[in-house]
Amino acid sequence: MEHTRHKINLTTRAGRNKLASRTEPYWTPFARGCYLGYKKSSSENKWLLRIDKSKKRRPRKIILGKTDDKVKPDGLTVLNFRQALNSARACYTEMNQEKAQTRRLYTVGEAARGYIKNYIKGPLSHTRWP
Repeated sequence: MEHTRHKINLTTRAGRNKLASRTEPYWTPFARGCYLGYKKSSSENKWLLRIDKSKKRRPRKIILGKTDDKVKPDGLTVLNFRQALNSARACYTEMNQEKAQTRRLYTVGEAARGYIKNYIKGPLSHTRWP
């Protein structure tokens, strides 16, 4: 039997109200390997971000905030669709920038050169661990 995908409407409250409560969120892609999720439950509905960049690791899921299904959005903790999408994009961009800025590993050769350089400068107190 063929699996059919249904188009889900997460952009409006009315569209989200038609969806059934379930354990797995409703996902909609917004970039390659990135999805905005809508988690509908009996107690509280939430917006989620899922990043699926690596086939080797489990996807990373982040809670963005509550939905505006029952209360007015404030832009911080309660988000409408557009705010949740902007928050997901900002979070994804920030994560990519952090990943790009991570320092490379310090090699043994660099450590030895640094030790010798400091040893030549003066007393052994410069070469000891603080």
